[in-house]
Amino acid sequence: MYITSIWTNVAGGVMKGRVFGLGAQPSSCHPSPLLSGASTSQTSKKEMEAMRREISKLMERLQTSEANYAKVQEVHGETYG
Repeated sequence: MYITSIWTNVAGGVMKGRVFGLGAQPSSCHPSPLLSGASTSQTSKKEMEAMRREISKLMERLQTSEANYAKVQEVHGETYG
């Protein structure tokens, strides 16, 4: 799964080429090299790897939180949220 796909899913999805909830974005902003297909420099490769590690850590935290939430539900016999 691509980083942009993960980000789009987290942001709520795409509709007619727009990700809603971000407000108006100026048309003069520079496109991301991740989206434009431009060649990736060594710095960008390092940044991508750092982002992948951060996403991995966040996914682990999410799984832990979900497991803890399930335990709370079992103990209390209720559904919260």
